[in-house]
Amino acid sequence: MKPSHLLQRFEACTLRERALIALTVLVLLYVAWHGWLMAPLNAHQATLSTELKRLQGSIAATDAEIARLARGDNGTREAMRERLAREQAVQAQLEARLEARFAHMVDPVQMARLVEEVLARQSDLTLLGLQSLPVRALGRGEADGAHVYRHGLVVEFEGSYLGALRYLRALEGLPWGFHWEAVEFEVLEHPRGRMRITLHTLSLREGWIGV
Repeated sequence: MKPSHLLQRFEACTLRERALIALTVLVLLYVAWHGWLMAPLNAHQATLSTELKRLQGSIAATDAEIARLARGDNGTREAMRERLAREQAVQAQLEARLEARFAHMVDPVQMARLVEEVLARQSDLTLLGLQSLPVRALGRGEADGAHVYRHGLVVEFEGSYLGALRYLRALEGLPWGFHWEAVEFEVLEHPRGRMRITLHTLSLREGWIGV
């Protein structure tokens, strides 16, 4: 059946029937969205978080060992110096591994521009606003040598259900990674709705998203 015929049949329905149809479509879209994208991304984020904590723990332990070796007495200074050099080399390797884990993540400064450019390609979507969230340090605390920062962004727009799904798929297709936190959809008037998505990227430097 042609889309125009479907639209005519929808318009012929009562207001209650339209509401039920819209609710059914929304539920189906949510199920498809969760199974297709959110569940795999949440699993990946959990794995990344575990790896992050492990690497930060190793770096913190190495920092503590370096500090202990630096306090050695003069009688063991030469042996301590050699061991200190080994510990520093281990720390450099750990920090390089930590950097490599985030090499694929989108740069916080570029994140807002990228999501706005992708949305502009969707002719049936209208951007309502971008909001950067406070930068937050992750991991084991300020005392550690390596800091990982979480840069959050809220994107709000209006448009059709299908346009919103195309936009989300386009974001997921970008070569740079980020993490989804929340997706909210408010039905306005069929087929339009308002969507609010919250996402974030991770980096090893503190700084604001370019909004």
